Amino acid sequence: MASEICISDLSCFARMGRMFAIMTGYLDDNTVACGGWIADGEAWANIQRRWLERIAYENRIQLLKGLKPIKRYHASDCANCVNDFEGWDVPRQIRFTRRLLDIMASPPLTKRPMAFAFAVPLSELRSVAPETPQTLLLRDAYSVAASRCLRDIGEVMRDYYSDERITCFHDSGKMFDAALLAFRHEQKTCGQFISFAPIDWQDCPLLQPADMVAFDAFKVTNQRLHGNPDFQRRSLESLVARTNPIFLGHFKPGVIAKDYGRWLQSRKEAESEAEDDEEV
Repeated sequence: MASEICISDLSCFARMGRMFAIMTGYLDDNTVACGGWIADGEAWANIQRRWLERIAYENRIQLLKGLKPIKRYHASDCANCVNDFEGWDVPRQIRFTRRLLDIMASPPLTKRPMAFAFAVPLSELRSVAPETPQTLLLRDAYSVAASRCLRDIGEVMRDYYSDERITCFHDSGKMFDAALLAFRHEQKTCGQFISFAPIDWQDCPLLQPADMVAFDAFKVTNQRLHGNPDFQRRSLESLVARTNPIFLGHFKPGVIAKDYGRWLQSRKEAESEAEDDEEV
């Protein structure tokens, strides 16, 4: 494993501002979700230190129990006690998640990270684009979800951090290009966005709390699609109780056509620009 990136290592990206957004996503054949957090560099440094300390503590317990060490917090694996969390029982899984939530609420109230997440039910998108191939539908859905997250982030920046600018990082997986398309679109209306860069799980522990909130948005939306409109995630309720601001949403039936139309146009423009660059 490469050496872990500290928030101070990223300061070169944010010479004009102290704020960082860390984002990732979850998707399956039913739902696409994007989520993450924003905080300033000082808060992120405190969170990363305490987060890694907690992982190290859990690994000491793993050693005593004769279990393999966990590489990182992975929300779905932890929730289901599989892979690195094989051999865990539910009480330990719950305690671990609570301790991580405590860490996210550890900075002073004025510096507390804000959580953002948005989900797109693919059934809604298919209803307005029935002939779109599945792979392209997933890409467009993720662009729409990332766009809504970035739009909320832009509004918070204008309302609460008007003198700051923000640097965004997204995990470098297969949905990065779709998220980058969203960023380029939202950057046109939010001058406080500096840049949008990929970062790897292996290098950046701060992707782990982003994984937590993206998974929660994914699960809530999936449950509501399956006829459980009152389904709540205890972790989300716990964040609210800890006074962490949280912005969570998903499309309701019949309201996605407008956003998808915008993204269809954005995708066509991006493809046209790429073709022009190749010709040059």
